[in-house]
Amino acid sequence: MLSAKLAFRNMLAHRQRSRIMFVVIGLVSFVVFLFMAFSDGQLHNFKTGVIALTDPAADVVVSARGFKTAAEQGEDFRELSSHSVEGYPAVLRELRALPYVKRAATPTTPVPMNLVAHGLRHENFTLRGVDPDQAYLVREHLRMKEGSFFGASDEPEIILHYKTASTTHLRPGDAVTLSGKNLFGQVVVQQARFKGYFVGEQDIPNLAELGFVNMAAYRLVSGFAPHETLSLFVELRPGEGKAGAIQKLGEWAAERGFDLEFWDYDRQPRSTLRVHALMRVYDLLRLILQSMSVVVLTIVTFGIMSVVSVNLQDRRREIGTYYCLGSEKGFLIRLYTLELLMINLAAAVAGVLAGLAVRQVVQSLRIQTEESGLQFLFGGSHLTMGVSVGTVIFVLSSIVVVTFATAVTTLGSRLQVSPVAALRETE
Repeated sequence: MLSAKLAFRNMLAHRQRSRIMFVVIGLVSFVVFLFMAFSDGQLHNFKTGVIALTDPAADVVVSARGFKTAAEQGEDFRELSSHSVEGYPAVLRELRALPYVKRAATPTTPVPMNLVAHGLRHENFTLRGVDPDQAYLVREHLRMKEGSFFGASDEPEIILHYKTASTTHLRPGDAVTLSGKNLFGQVVVQQARFKGYFVGEQDIPNLAELGFVNMAAYRLVSGFAPHETLSLFVELRPGEGKAGAIQKLGEWAAERGFDLEFWDYDRQPRSTLRVHALMRVYDLLRLILQSMSVVVLTIVTFGIMSVVSVNLQDRRREIGTYYCLGSEKGFLIRLYTLELLMINLAAAVAGVLAGLAVRQVVQSLRIQTEESGLQFLFGGSHLTMGVSVGTVIFVLSSIVVVTFATAVTTLGSRLQVSPVAALRETE
């Protein structure tokens, strides 16, 4: 308590230097926070855009026993498909009835197909099936720009990204031909009805290669039997732990006689992950921004060391007084470290609050673009400044590290004042 009171008194007694350090640390914290908020926004856009359209939110993966081992061993698709969950609709119904399960869904394996429209061949589309009972998983993250979403028809239907309109020249109701090989290597030529163009709520150029088909079309182009799927995804209710839920799911399956296994979605074998490769790009961009922040903080650390060194040189009289009053060097190191910490943490909090205010302004502006390069940079069609607990902790902990680095490298040498010299300073 005494150290805190003395540190606060020192801050007030040296207001000008305290203000300088406060402004410097505040600006650095503000810049670092904006760096990380931009990165948070990129990841948020990508997860709620591409990832949300291709994979439903999940905590636990449900598969037939043996599937995970085969995936970890790098088995090909035909081998993996021998471990499919048969009769999955019944399993889904029972999963959804469990009190700790929020949602259970069937992720559809993407099928590469070519498309023929108006006599022209368009290659490299990735088609995903949409189960009518789970259409909300897709509808939550896209809107129809032209035409309509799938209806109740048993006729094969398809929707495409609006950016393909300039090349396919399709209109709702047109007939298209899907051609290629299904997931089992068999040649497929299938007619489908074009329903319309969609746009993702968070759009990026790569979505132009994505198309959705209803289950009538998906069963024909994928080769899966009507009640067959590779895995199920389970989203748990808030507050439900994964480990506990996996144990309860195992007990439930044993009781119901289902030969299933359950595993953490975040620990899927690499070969089963459906996360787009671009996710790794945004993770790398975040790492680059964090590295830039560390470089900035390192430079600032050296600057702060210089300021503190000069500051203590000018405060030798004050230091001499403390020595004359019987203070020891260890006490003075703690005192001046606490003074630095109080200034720097207050400045860091002010920088974070200023960053939050700027973020709020940017969010209210709803900056949107259709330019491909900017969409890639933003992680979506909107500029989003995200915020996470991790970002705030990163900023505050970085400033704490800067403070202690300054204290360790500077205070020890500057507080080496002999008692005789201290007495002379006070005369």
